[in-house]
Order: sequence, then C-alpha cells, then structure tokens
Amino acid sequence: MVRFDGYTFYTFKPIQNSGGTIHSNRIYNLKTSSTGNIWCVSSDNRLYLFDTTMKTFTDVMKDIAPVADKKVKMMQSMPKGVTWVVFKDGSCLRLADADHRHGWKFYAAGSTAAMGKKVYETIQDENGDEWITTDRGTVCPTRNIAVKGDYRFFKNTGDRVFLISKDGKMAIIDRKNRIKHGRLPSYVKDIRHSTLIAKRHIAMALDGGTAVYDTKTGKCSMFKAQGGDNIIYLYGDSKNRLWAFAQGEAVYLIDIYAGTAIRLTSEPAPQSQGMKNPQLIFEDGNGNIILKPAKGRLAYYDDATRTLRQPEAYKGNEPATFNPEKINKFMVDSRGNLWVIQPYETTCLAFFNKRFAHRDSDGRTEVRAQMKDSKGRHWHADRNNHIYITGRGGGNRLYLSATGTIQASPCTFSKMPVYCMSEDRDRRIWIGTKGEGVYVLSP
Repeated sequence: MVRFDGYTFYTFKPIQNSGGTIHSNRIYNLKTSSTGNIWCVSSDNRLYLFDTTMKTFTDVMKDIAPVADKKVKMMQSMPKGVTWVVFKDGSCLRLADADHRHGWKFYAAGSTAAMGKKVYETIQDENGDEWITTDRGTVCPTRNIAVKGDYRFFKNTGDRVFLISKDGKMAIIDRKNRIKHGRLPSYVKDIRHSTLIAKRHIAMALDGGTAVYDTKTGKCSMFKAQGGDNIIYLYGDSKNRLWAFAQGEAVYLIDIYAGTAIRLTSEPAPQSQGMKNPQLIFEDGNGNIILKPAKGRLAYYDDATRTLRQPEAYKGNEPATFNPEKINKFMVDSRGNLWVIQPYETTCLAFFNKRFAHRDSDGRTEVRAQMKDSKGRHWHADRNNHIYITGRGGGNRLYLSATGTIQASPCTFSKMPVYCMSEDRDRRIWIGTKGEGVYVLSP
C-alpha cells in the first residue's frame, strides 16, 4: 500500500513475524471507514484495518470467530459509521467502524428465506436504513423487512424504495413497510445498469436503448440507440443530464425532459480494452464532463458545439499523448484530479480550462505590440513593421498604411518597429515606435 500526500510517496510493506503488519504483499481492495482509517482486503481475501494514525494493520477476521477462516468477496462502508463485509459463501458481517471488536453482527448465508447465497450489494438508504440485495431476495435488518425475489437493482427516492429485477419486475416499499409488486413495460428486459436522475427518474440500460421510469407518474419512456448500440452504463450529472455508454465508441447524451438523445463519439481507439463498470466519466470542479467511451479516447464535452473534443495533453511543458490500451480502475480525488490505474503503472491527470487561443501572425513573425480598441477590434504590430486589425473573433485582417488608410493587403506602416499602442478617451490611437517617434491616428 502506498500513500501520497501531494509531495512524497510512502510505502507500507509487509514485515514477516512482526506485529501490526499485513501478511500479504498484495492488496485487492481499499475502502475508507467513517473514522478515517482504511479497510483493506489482501490477496488471500482477508480483511485488515489500517490505522492511519499509528500506521499499523489489524487482522480483523482474527478477532471475530465466525469469520476467522472465510474469504472476503466485497465490502461497503456506509456514512452512518457501519461497514458491511460480504464473504464468498454468501454470508455477511456488519461492523461498527468505531469498535469492530465488539460492534459486529454475523449473518449466515440463507439464514432467512429471502437471504440468498449470492449477495449483489449492501446499501444505506436516504433514511439511514441498511439493505442487502441477494439472488433470492432483499433484506432490511434495520426495519425487519424481507422481500422474496431476484431483485438486482435498488433505488431509493423520498420515502419509497424501488427494487427492480433484470427482467423488469418491480417491488415498491413505503415507510409503513407496505409492499406493492408490479411490472415495467415488456420492452424493459435484460437490464444491465441503472441510475437515479433528479431523485425521481430511474434510468435503465438495455439492449438497443435506455428506459426511464418516472417514480411519481408511473410512466416509462424509451430512448432508442442508433445502429443497434447496446447500452452498458449510465451516469447522471449535476444538470440532470443522462449519459448512456454503448459497448463500442458511442456515448449518448439524453435530455429526459426534452425527450432527445444525441449520439456522441470521441476519437476512435480500437485497441482499447473495455472496462468493467463503472465506465470512466466524471464532472470536474468547473462543471466539465470528462469521459472515455469504451472504444474511444479520453474526451470532454463541449457545450458550445455539442460534441466530444480531445483535451490537449502535456507532461511538464512538453506535448504528450494519453491513450492507454487497458484501464483497470480509476478514481477522482477531492481536487478533481483523475487517477488512472493501468497494468504496472498509475497515471495522475490534472485538468484545466483552456484559457488561451493561439492565432498565427503573418509568416509566424514576432508580435511586438497589441491593443484592443473601444469597438472591440484587436490591433497587432509585428516585426515586419506591419500593423493589422482583426475583429472580435479574429477573421480577416486589415492593414494600416503609413498614410493612415486601411488596406486589404499587407503594407509597411513605419521604417522602425512599433512597440506600443494605446487608445485615448477621444478614440485617437497612439502608436509608439523605436527611433521614429509617436504617431497619432485620429478617427
């Protein structure tokens, strides 16, 4: 395990026959607990707790007899100060972050009729209740609820919980523990992924498109993909826009309110290997959407052109390229930096808005003076002793002659170079030269 504080990397290695260490040279998973310590799963599928203050590891399973010899499959830390650990045999362990030695409870696989042997996920809902979804049912230990059925997707909005199976069956549970069973339209089947938009709309990734279910009205809408694209992952941004990833090079931008879907593609990267969900997409501190299609290069969404564009990449001050063939995982830190974990290396990318636009001068000569006048026009003086004027957005150049007239073709303004230009409140242009005095151009 390696810690980076912004300046230095610190490595914590296993030390054999020593206390407070981890007995494995590989860590497969990390989760931060509510206390600021780190849960670690080692390569032999054991659970450790790393104390970030004392810099020591604790073998958690050694302290809890029912799980001493089990193999960890996954874990999930919850905001309320609880961590759930799922083992490969389908059993679960609930741990109190503050005191795992005394604050734990064990749930055996199949301990209830709704507790299957394949656990999908553990969730804390908006009200602080904890849920376990399995292949035989969904259990809420904190509310004593058990719903039979293979519900793969869990969504919570307001006081209601929605359970959805891969083939479109649905169970709705209210705060009074009343359960209502239903079915989504017949075209909703083989659901691959799901997300919640605006705490109201449940979006579902399907073969050939995306379905959106309105939890208030009960209506379901279908956004079909082009060319038979199969949707594998969904992401909702802060503007309540929906991003739907296809298996190939396309990403769809869906406006669920306007009922529109735009197919976007980045520069192709056919050698790129597909990622497991989640797909690489995030929103930076400036509200920019940065993403990587399954078979495309890293790109950002340009709102002005409504297209995906390639960011300019630099390593130090030198232009660089970033096009990894395989990404194992990624993480966005608190400062908006993207950490990309690849085989045998990790890359950190920092993103900045492009604040400068470059325009070539005539013959790429040196520009020695610039000015913006009261009409928004840009004046440039170059090494060839030309003064040319462009509009607000650039465009065609007009040249200032030695007599003060405007011409369409290049012409010399003075024999000596111009080093400064300024406009006064009477809109006169003052032009300073090296050795030839000052010119004043009156309107």
